[in-house]
Amino acid sequence: MILEVDAGNSRIKWRLLSSSIVQSRGVFARKDLDLWLKELDQISQIKKIRVSSVAGQNTLKQMGAYFFERGWDFVEAQTAKKTAGVTCAYTDPSALGIDRWMGIVAAYNQFRLPCIIVDAGSAVSIDIIDGNGLHLGGYIMPGFEMGLQAMLAGTSNIKVECLDFKESTNFMPGHSTEQCVVRGQLLAVKSMVEHIYVSLQAKKIIPEIVLTGGNGEQLVGIIDGSVHFEPDLVLNGLKFSIL
Repeated sequence: MILEVDAGNSRIKWRLLSSSIVQSRGVFARKDLDLWLKELDQISQIKKIRVSSVAGQNTLKQMGAYFFERGWDFVEAQTAKKTAGVTCAYTDPSALGIDRWMGIVAAYNQFRLPCIIVDAGSAVSIDIIDGNGLHLGGYIMPGFEMGLQAMLAGTSNIKVECLDFKESTNFMPGHSTEQCVVRGQLLAVKSMVEHIYVSLQAKKIIPEIVLTGGNGEQLVGIIDGSVHFEPDLVLNGLKFSIL
């Protein structure tokens, strides 16, 4: 069996594959890594582990030490100038986060069309690829929770305990602080993606819009265009980077 791991800033997603068929999967908070590693002791058939990690060196070392002790083949994905038909726009590819790169590679190999890839996690990253697999660059902005925390830290009059980003596809001005914050953040992402979409259309490029990340599903139905929600996009990229 092959264990695939997407270690993000706040969450770790995993799935167990046998002959490319998902046998089990899960997601947990990064702080619960010890508990998850103990659960892996119950699985004796693991032969290889593929990891995409932006979780920091401590998390990676902890996982690596655990896998090494059990003799499991552990490989960490790395951003490259070219992977599976995709060419990175960065002069220094290593500076592009591996989670973004895995999403870009997976999206292109799934659709073989121009794509706008939106990863709505702790941060919101937006990347563009053309129909030939050329990465055209991207954008990064704070994620929904990060944006809220920055707002609360920088103001004294906004009092919001918790936001439900599932509650609104209505972009009329809000009638409560919660509505104003939710609609403002969703509208910011919607406007940015649709601006990119229109800009590409002006160049006779009609892209697919591919959403992923912990808050990606909240964007389904509010962004105009050909939209696809792919929750395992980063994990899907691992098979192209790590054979």
